[in-house]
Amino acid sequence: MLNRTAAFISIAMLAVLLSACKKEPPKCSDKETLSLVRSIILGQVGGAGNLNEKEVEETVKLEHPRASAYDDKIGKYSCEATLVFANAWRLPTIKYASQLDDDKKHIVAVGGFLRGDLWNFASALQGVKEKKAMEAEEND
Repeated sequence: MLNRTAAFISIAMLAVLLSACKKEPPKCSDKETLSLVRSIILGQVGGAGNLNEKEVEETVKLEHPRASAYDDKIGKYSCEATLVFANAWRLPTIKYASQLDDDKKHIVAVGGFLRGDLWNFASALQGVKEKKAMEAEEND
């Protein structure tokens, strides 16, 4: 009887230890995930230039981030959000994924927009950068 109890406790402790080793990827609404999504989008349209982090968040707004699926076998969230770019362009749904690679590094993939969308974003981003440059000149 004592051996069964000790075996049960040992198995339970092993299960807890193994589950603690498995790390889930950051969720769809996690700040790190959203920051990577913004970086990827801005990289596709020419970069953030001299925009600071707050200005990037204001330029590339991700509203209502949500998980559309989770694959526990590979530890991957499939995500969706509404994208508002520079308060000029709105896409009701963009898709992105949050996953950990084999080295436990966070990777994000983004999709759900067309080449024409990227051109519109680039134009709007240029307007944001020009406005910031004009404000900087006025303050000098």
